[in-house]
Amino acid sequence: PPLPLSIYSSISLIYDSLGSTVDREATDKDKSKTNPRLKDLDFLKDDIKIHIGGDKKKEVLEILDSDVKFLSQLKIMDYSILLGIHNIAQVDIIFVIIIPFEIWN
Repeated sequence: PPLPLSIYSSISLIYDSLGSTVDREATDKDKSKTNPRLKDLDFLKDDIKIHIGGDKKKEVLEILDSDVKFLSQLKIMDYSILLGIHNIAQVDIIFVIIIPFEIWN
C-alpha cells in the first residue's frame, strides 16, 4: 500500500542517487529549496551512515536484488534510488524507492 501523506511530509532529507559522482552534486539553488533533492556527492559529503539491523537489512537487500533482476529483464540500465530519511531520533523508518531513469527524467 502507498505510504501515508504524513510520511512524505516528514522526510528530513531526500537523496537521488544514480551511483555516480560525475556532476552529481545539488546546486546552491537546489539546496536552497524547502525540501531539496540532494545527490550522490551530497550524500558522501554529508557523511550519512544508514544503519539497518538484521531482518530489515536482509529485507532491503532482497528488495533491491529483486528490483535489479526486474530492471535487467526490461534491459533498463539507468535508474535512480531515492532515499528518504526521517529524523532518525524520532522515527526509525527508512525506505528506498527505485525509479527507472527514463521515467524520472
